[in-house]
Formats: sequence, structure tokens, C-alpha cells
Amino acid sequence: CPGARVVVPAGAGLELASLRAVAAYAEAALGALGARGLPLGVLVNCAGVAWCPEARTADGLELQFGVNHLGHFKLTAALLPALRAGAGGGGAAAAAPRVVTVASDAHYVGECRPDRLLGEAPPAPYDRWRAYCDSKLCNVLFAAELARRAP
Repeated sequence: CPGARVVVPAGAGLELASLRAVAAYAEAALGALGARGLPLGVLVNCAGVAWCPEARTADGLELQFGVNHLGHFKLTAALLPALRAGAGGGGAAAAAPRVVTVASDAHYVGECRPDRLLGEAPPAPYDRWRAYCDSKLCNVLFAAELARRAP
């Protein structure tokens, strides 16, 4: 996009393994954009972890689900009003706002089982491949539903 600018809040690292940190990052990003009078036109959700040993986020959730899906979900939800407002802002953001969520073909073998994603399923050996596939399926389902709800 001619004239597009990328703004990253100074000193603000995005820690997707903490929903509190994601909210703080979104607030800092909105502040940085507002201070410069810039609209928000594109959000790319592409960070993640893969095939990790069993671990938990700061919120107690399975790490791959928390980082690969919930962190991006929270960030998108926090920035969506600014994305919608930026669509009418002119310049590079004059086009419809975009949210790009990077997934993987691994989503084809994922299952959306809330009991397993939230750690409520009966104890079973941790399967890092299954956890990754499930998180990628959540990415795809989220992207499809966001597209359906936010034309």
C-alpha cells in the first residue's frame, strides 16, 4: 500500500502467553497510533509456538492454545474497533480493514474440544502435535467467523 506506515509501540513487547500483557500491548499500540493521528488498517496475527513440551500460559491454559489462538483472539478483539474506525480514515487505511491470521495445514487434523483446550478433559498423556493442530484449527475457525461477522 503506497503511503502505509508500520507502527510498533516503543518498548512494548507482545507477550501472547499472558492475556493481561496482550491487553496492555493493545492499549500501547492504540496510544501510539492515536499520538500520531494514524488509522489502523491491517492486523497480522502470525506469532506462535509449535510442538512445545507441555507448559501453561500465565493464565493457566495449555501453552500452544493460549499463544497461538487466545493471545491473537484477545489482541484482535481489543483492536477491532480501531480497525473498523480506520477503514474510513483515508490514506493507506482507506480500504476495508484486514485481519490476517496465519494458520497451518495442521488444522485439518485438529479437533475443537473445549474440554481438552481448557484442560478439563480426563488426564491423558500430553500430545504436543495434537495441541498444535488443535490451536491451528482454532485459528481457522476464528478467521472464518470474524470474516462472517465483520464484512
